[in-house]
Amino acid sequence: MALPAPRGGTGAAVEWQGELYVFGGSTTGTVLGRVDAYDPAANAWRADAPLPTPRRGAWPALFQGRIFVVGGHTTLANSPSTAFEVFTRQ
Repeated sequence: MALPAPRGGTGAAVEWQGELYVFGGSTTGTVLGRVDAYDPAANAWRADAPLPTPRRGAWPALFQGRIFVVGGHTTLANSPSTAFEVFTRQ
């Protein structure tokens, strides 16, 4: 099933509590803080809490039951981010 909001540059995704989480990304001219979660049992997407720092190419990592979202770029240009955030589910 396609993402509810088309975008590129999402970086990696992570599986947590039975859902697949996709963080940030970009569309033409905009870097997004959007977070979408896919539930394979329901075959449905839902919007979750946005990233505090919109980024494309961020790398989420699951560690001890929490998702840490690191790095990425804050603009469409080469703009490395030093953001290190813990994702809080909505």
